[in-house]
Amino acid sequence: MVKKWNNSQVQFPSYLGFNYDSEKFVWQFSQSNQSWSWKINEQMVDKINAAGGYVRELEGEMGDKGKPFKTNGWTQNHFRTELMGLEILIPDNTEIDEQLEINIDLCATKPIALTILIHLGENSHLNFKNKIHFNGKFSNLSLCVNGALATGSGLDYTLVEDSPNLVKQTLIGDIQCQRDAHCNLNLFPEVHGDLLGDLRIYLAKTGSGGEINFGCYGQPNDWVGVQGMIEHDAPDTFSRINMRSVLYKNSKVNFTSIGKINHGAHGANADQESRIMTIEEAKGSVNPALIIDENDVKAGHAASVSQYDEDELYYLLSRGLSTVVAKQILIDNFMNPILKKMN
Repeated sequence: MVKKWNNSQVQFPSYLGFNYDSEKFVWQFSQSNQSWSWKINEQMVDKINAAGGYVRELEGEMGDKGKPFKTNGWTQNHFRTELMGLEILIPDNTEIDEQLEINIDLCATKPIALTILIHLGENSHLNFKNKIHFNGKFSNLSLCVNGALATGSGLDYTLVEDSPNLVKQTLIGDIQCQRDAHCNLNLFPEVHGDLLGDLRIYLAKTGSGGEINFGCYGQPNDWVGVQGMIEHDAPDTFSRINMRSVLYKNSKVNFTSIGKINHGAHGANADQESRIMTIEEAKGSVNPALIIDENDVKAGHAASVSQYDEDELYYLLSRGLSTVVAKQILIDNFMNPILKKMN
């Protein structure tokens, strides 16, 4: 029997710089009759299996597997329900040379929850591109991406979403990095409607590092609120956060980026950059923050909300380009630091 939990008993997180309607972003629970499918290159499955790993569907409750993750109450409660999604294990000393690509089709007609759970053994590396297609008529999606990276391991995770319908999505990302482990989180959700995101990387041991790269295009009536945080809890750790968005018409996007350096994390290096380009009456906000409890560190941030540069536009027009083409070139160049991560 599926366990359910009461959202009213969960401590909903508060985010720096933006507010959200908790009634709109109710965390969903999985149901066994939900319609979804996934595809993977069988040769990649054979390679992972031959190394002693696996890619398999999640079954039942996995409360114990949710304990290591340091997010809000959403994650802990989520792992106490019956999960629907995928679990990937790459054992010690295994490097998957090719990119692992998994396509997931969501065809549900009811609100849905999806979980991606990744385990990397010591000195193992994985480049994982996850494409999710929203083909159903569901109104709400909760997506939970969790990863546990052992000593010396490396993960490049790229999430690309697309949906023809309006969806209210809650996106939780939580990656734990041990000694000398490194994680790149690259996310580009092309989902129209409302998106609330909480993306976190926890650098638990010396020499670990993490990057969060997030990009989106704000379409008419879209609302996006995303907080990315990388927490340094050990010496000589490294982090980068890069968020970019282009907003059209009346869309609204709010970015908050946090570099948190705890006491004892000397030698930490944290930097972040959040930039928004607005078109027409679109509105955006960027909220960079550095929370530092250590002296011997390097930390910085940059942020901006602006339209395209008029001088650059004039130059392109003087080269004989049309206004539409010239503006698109400026938009593409602006988004390129994120788009190149997707490839």
